[in-house]
Amino acid sequence: MYATDYFETLILNLARGVSATAPTTMYLALYLNDPGDAGSGTEISYAGYARQPIVFSAPAAQTGGGMAIQNTEAITFVKAQVDAGNVTHVGVLDSLTGGNMYVYGPLAEPLNVQSGVSPVIRANAVKWITSGKISAAYKAKILNLMRGVSCAGFTPYLALLNGSPEEGGAEFVGNAYERMQIAFASPAAQPGGAMMMANSAAIISPVATGTWGNMTHIAVYDAQDSGNPYMIDAANPAALMSKDKAVVYEAGALKISIN
Repeated sequence: MYATDYFETLILNLARGVSATAPTTMYLALYLNDPGDAGSGTEISYAGYARQPIVFSAPAAQTGGGMAIQNTEAITFVKAQVDAGNVTHVGVLDSLTGGNMYVYGPLAEPLNVQSGVSPVIRANAVKWITSGKISAAYKAKILNLMRGVSCAGFTPYLALLNGSPEEGGAEFVGNAYERMQIAFASPAAQPGGAMMMANSAAIISPVATGTWGNMTHIAVYDAQDSGNPYMIDAANPAALMSKDKAVVYEAGALKISIN
């Protein structure tokens, strides 16, 4: 399944201090075409049809570093009394009517809803995997938004490390090192469907008073000290941070995108 622009914006805005309130109930809807990132599309319509509540499993780690949730039970819609068309996609929304779509995706095979047919989506058929550079901690938080668990926004800080913090890497310490606060601009849609945000002002580290170490990774953390990484990426380029060196990201240079 794919995240809509609405959901991608929620995820990015966490790092702009905007908390995301989880819906009490999520609903599965049937679509006759692709809703796309805008979360539109043509929802099926026949007498008695209504979106159905969907309950997701706890986030589970996947091979390759992703994390996934899936519907825990089969979801049955009311029987159609007329031929209603071919359902090609499903969407997950935060309201029984109207509302905001969070994720959407195609069915493995279109479902021809004919008169007398009760559409059924089997258990585990609606699966969303989140991957990429978002940390494991925030992959779980993002997925849990669709399980009724709200997520607090935070002030982001840039950290410099000698490896990924999820693979044993360590953040620099001493010699005037400290995390750098980041201000992100509003997320904006990109060609290809991603939502992206970038730092709105330059990020400048303290000048090292001694060697910090070999900088191979950077991470955006949700606190000035300790806390959890939100995003982790390889430093480009990697660099030995020795005495009298500093790290500078000009405005717009540090980009985070969700797709």
